Amino acid sequence: MCASRFESLPKKDQDRIRKFVQVRPNWMLDPDAMFAQEFESFRDNAQGLRTRPPGKGYVYNSAADILASSMGVLARSVLQRAIGIRLLSDDVAQLAAATYVASRLKYIEDLARGLGSRSTDCQHVFNVLASFGASDTATASATTKVHPGPARDGHPLTVALCNAVTGIMTRSNGLASIKTVLGQRRDSGYDQALCLALIAIIDGNATQLTDSLETMCKNYRRVFSMSRGEGLLTYFPLQVHGLYRLAVQGFRELHGLVPPAPPASPLWDREFHEAPIVTPDMSLVARFSPVVQKWAEQLPLSLDATEIESQLVL
Repeated sequence: MCASRFESLPKKDQDRIRKFVQVRPNWMLDPDAMFAQEFESFRDNAQGLRTRPPGKGYVYNSAADILASSMGVLARSVLQRAIGIRLLSDDVAQLAAATYVASRLKYIEDLARGLGSRSTDCQHVFNVLASFGASDTATASATTKVHPGPARDGHPLTVALCNAVTGIMTRSNGLASIKTVLGQRRDSGYDQALCLALIAIIDGNATQLTDSLETMCKNYRRVFSMSRGEGLLTYFPLQVHGLYRLAVQGFRELHGLVPPAPPASPLWDREFHEAPIVTPDMSLVARFSPVVQKWAEQLPLSLDATEIESQLVL
């Protein structure tokens, strides 16, 4: 019998995973309890907006700010929980469902942040890649409609990545200039490989794509490390999965080509990649709010702030 994914890891990693799960019992809660508990926190914070004295320096300044925070907390918790279960009990189906739910929650977080604090116009690219990783192309597409670009505000690397991903998805006429910007980057390790992978998709270069994805896997845990707060995402390369699925789409739609095989790296989760694509039941989200469940299912291009306050703030 083949060793499980967890058993194939070095003992120090196994110990680290066990310890991580043990000291974060809230992340291993029953999902219903997780969503209900976060709604209680949301409601308490939202009610606090009405009673606090005037002043500056508050973390939250609107119900939209609080909603965005709750969606981010839930997306992270759902995903971390599922990775833990995947590692400890080889449950691929729960991980596949959780990446999809997290994709929808991150989308709502992004919309809510648009109603509250200003943010850069390129950070959503990482949500798009995560949505592709979850086989949730509907959310990836909706995100690019909310942020049609071109991105200009933010870290130059993130801006370049954002415009490249959006350009590939929309088959932009500006891919040649986007490729030039990527080619002028002087990054290293994971970031360089990410840029080269996007160039490979634009060019339809299978060899370069394969090499770049392998390099990303090789350097993945240096970027997505526990010490940087990434938790169990250290052991699950969601962003690489997303980039590969973007490459499958890009090779077919831009060039009419069959994409190369996925990475051979041990970090690559082959069982997850090959799992049947099944749209998960989103009724779990109703434990936070039926309104949020509706948004998660329908993917509106904007949120109504008054709907947040009237239907979520009890």
